[in-house]
Amino acid sequence: MSWDIKYSPIPASPANAVAWWLATADKQWVAPMNNSAAISAGKSWVGDTNVVDPLALSTNDGSCGDVSGIYDAYCGMTPDRQRNQGMTMGQGGHCNYYGNEANWFDLMVESPMWTRLKDADASNTPRTTDYVFWSNGNPSSSHSYSQDICVNGRWLAFGRSAVNYLGGSSNTVCVEFDKTGNTWINQGNILDNNQYPGNAIPLYIPSVDRIVRIHGAGGNSYSSGTEIINPSTLATVSSSSANFEDGGELVGSYDTTHGIALVRGSAGWWWSKGTSFSSWNSITPTGSTVPSKHGFDWHPASGAFLTYVFGTGLLKGVPTVDGSGNYTGIVWSVVSGTTGLTPPAYNTTGGTGLYNRVWVGSDMGDGRCPLVYVPAYEFPDVYVLAIPAAGV
Repeated sequence: MSWDIKYSPIPASPANAVAWWLATADKQWVAPMNNSAAISAGKSWVGDTNVVDPLALSTNDGSCGDVSGIYDAYCGMTPDRQRNQGMTMGQGGHCNYYGNEANWFDLMVESPMWTRLKDADASNTPRTTDYVFWSNGNPSSSHSYSQDICVNGRWLAFGRSAVNYLGGSSNTVCVEFDKTGNTWINQGNILDNNQYPGNAIPLYIPSVDRIVRIHGAGGNSYSSGTEIINPSTLATVSSSSANFEDGGELVGSYDTTHGIALVRGSAGWWWSKGTSFSSWNSITPTGSTVPSKHGFDWHPASGAFLTYVFGTGLLKGVPTVDGSGNYTGIVWSVVSGTTGLTPPAYNTTGGTGLYNRVWVGSDMGDGRCPLVYVPAYEFPDVYVLAIPAAGV
């Protein structure tokens, strides 16, 4: 399978699934990454200290730069849900890790493995603090939270600001990783709203081919609201203000069945129907276990949002909808019958979250989708559950 990865349309479902996936039973957890092969091939496994980027190490000042910061330091990842791929793009930041390398994997191949697409740059300063870009124009590492997104083959990092959290035009920057040449592209200050990085999350709305960037106030003199962005031109089509979230560390997903965005922030849960996102409504989920800083994704066949919580298991959040198509509640419950491995807890050092390191992908070729969970900087680090075609 091959395609032009940049500006490319959503690929058709593959005619045949790969063998490792076909061998995975419904609701079975597996760890398919063949990272030993990556190391043998001279490519990078993101978690092997023997292949830590030497240029990344050159940016350390002796007190910062633990490579585990790629996951643990308020970082999610960038999932390509359309193609079942994932990437870490210059993650770490705030003296947690200085490397701005890009690491990528593809679950649609027979032997998935992490591959370093671009080595880290040697920095022009000993720290990332307050530096958005190195002297060569490439971005420094950043806490990514859930603010990165891949749409139609474009790998986009919105609001990258290194650790200069308290303002400046840097928070309106969009940086793109061009996978055709494995290079960084600074798309400039395209965003209307200057935001604390953890307070914003982009969601893709396939019915109108738009990205909605949702942001909360976060108690840092910022305002909550939304921006609608054209993923082809990266132009802001419209923006609105809505006083709905005075917290941060957002996670969320778009319910394509009912046309509703659901967002969870530190101040509560919120939903908005339609495609303008000019008004938001609070909602209080119920159930046995309500996820916190865990990403979740809508799975149409299940009629539910899905996620994984260590110690509890696979969770689904089923919305109740009234006659007008509005949410009236969300009930979270544990899905029984999972088999295989038991994925570990994510690293909670310093109060960081899982963010969008748990996500639902697309049809792998047999009508089933993967639930992908990337918990911590250790081996194995990528866990996949096969969601039955009929849902859970």
